[in-house]
Amino acid sequence: MLPASSHRSSAGSTPSTRTSASAARRNIDVAVSDRDHLLAVARGARTAGRRARVHLHVDTGMARDGAAPGTWAGLCAAARAQELVGSVRVVGVMGHLACAGASAAPADLSGRAAFRVGLAIARRSGLRPRVRHLAATAATLTDPMSHYDMVRIGAGLVGIDPSDTTPLAPALSLTAPVIAVRRVPAGTGVGYDHTHRTTRPTNLALLPLGYADGLPRTASGRAEVWLAGARRRVVGRISMDQTVVDLGDDNVALGDEAIVFGPVADVPGAAPPTMGEWAGWAGTIAHEIVTGIGSRVGRIHVGSTVALRTVR
Repeated sequence: MLPASSHRSSAGSTPSTRTSASAARRNIDVAVSDRDHLLAVARGARTAGRRARVHLHVDTGMARDGAAPGTWAGLCAAARAQELVGSVRVVGVMGHLACAGASAAPADLSGRAAFRVGLAIARRSGLRPRVRHLAATAATLTDPMSHYDMVRIGAGLVGIDPSDTTPLAPALSLTAPVIAVRRVPAGTGVGYDHTHRTTRPTNLALLPLGYADGLPRTASGRAEVWLAGARRRVVGRISMDQTVVDLGDDNVALGDEAIVFGPVADVPGAAPPTMGEWAGWAGTIAHEIVTGIGSRVGRIHVGSTVALRTVR
């Protein structure tokens, strides 16, 4: 399903006819949150000669996407009118909870109530959606009352639990090869501004990965990677496309693979950092670490996991 924000036109707030027609031809469900958006989707469907599959999105208390309470009834009526002329089919009604990661948050109690009201209004408008969905990953794990007909697992697919209640198996790894190794004396400044100076003779390994690839610069000097059988600290600033790690007196060969975060099933005994640890080092959330990985990093599906590999 395409969320409303993913198919907006750059020329305005509604999707282009071409984008909407493309979605209709491919039978892609589209989230719709206002009347103008609905009408644009309907025009695209007529251009494609197909009915558009639509999920109407009601705002349940985020003041973000979704139809505001004062516009919801009008959106439902307009959607029913478009159903009657054969332009759209409302297959779903959806909402999104603001605080699903917190147990029994008042905002979610009111959010669930707002969703029930929205469903009732949709039904009175003559709509009969096949699916009603409110819960994303956190609510799926913690709030059965929000499950309805389906749930939307996003972060949970790669092992992130926003509620911090349920250990999930990580399903995403990021690796990079060693591209240079050097022995340096004590007192050597590393990287921009020499924010790190070695306190002893040591070996430094260079990885071809940096903030342009999604490594958060704010994790500089705190983050670690798994390399040559141990965790190695990132030293100096994370640069645009280079990161230095301290090996101590250990040695590695060019091409040896560093695990930035795991898991990696083919490395027995490895204990690489997690996405959550990187988020902690950067002062952010694991979602930002995952979604920030750039397009220069290759994506490889390995069984049920996704491996992100940097190749230079």
